[in-house]
Amino acid sequence: MAATDDMSTDSREPTLAARDLHVHLTRDGEEVHALRGVSLDVHPGEIVAMVGESGSGKSVLGLAAMGLLPHRSRPRTGGSVLLGGTDMLTADEETARRVRRRHVGAVFQDPMTSLDPTMTIGAQLGEV
Repeated sequence: MAATDDMSTDSREPTLAARDLHVHLTRDGEEVHALRGVSLDVHPGEIVAMVGESGSGKSVLGLAAMGLLPHRSRPRTGGSVLLGGTDMLTADEETARRVRRRHVGAVFQDPMTSLDPTMTIGAQLGEV
């Protein structure tokens, strides 16, 4: 009975929680305000789709949620992105890797960064 109670409590907590997320990136020497005040919750078992026109911040939100904002664009962030209870905006790289291994599955748009052409598909799927 206690295990059931624990599980129901856990299911109310979001796996991903963004609060007032702001992301500024530097592009061609100019700062761009890529996200402005985004807040959202994704609960266990919930499926959420991000829809928007090109340049609306979908990819930036996904990268911020995974702690993968590109260092070359010198990201400056505000707010928080909790993934499995860890703030991915402030986590050190080892902590971010551990959280990603446990909570994230991603297929990136560029197939050259998603799949390694020097490995078989089976080996790559087995590695995951």
